[in-house]
Amino acid sequence: AIDSYTTPIRLEYYMLAILLPLIFINWIRNLKFLAPLSTAANGITLISFGIILYYVFREPISFEGRAAVGTVQNFPLFFGTVLFALEAIGV
Repeated sequence: AIDSYTTPIRLEYYMLAILLPLIFINWIRNLKFLAPLSTAANGITLISFGIILYYVFREPISFEGRAAVGTVQNFPLFFGTVLFALEAIGV
């Protein structure tokens, strides 16, 4: 999705960019020092949710040409996506 806005970057470079922050976070042994990072992550999640809601509701919603419900074949994909998203909230 990001490749449509920037030049394509190899996956290995993304992995390398996130490696150092992950190493530093995993060095924290006491959870009381990790709590501020969790609070910051929750704040960023709320801000992201607000940005998403802004883009969703900035124009009137039109339901013309849209199906009211999906097909039965797509239900497993829907439930998998929802469960994945809900599991990530507590982490």
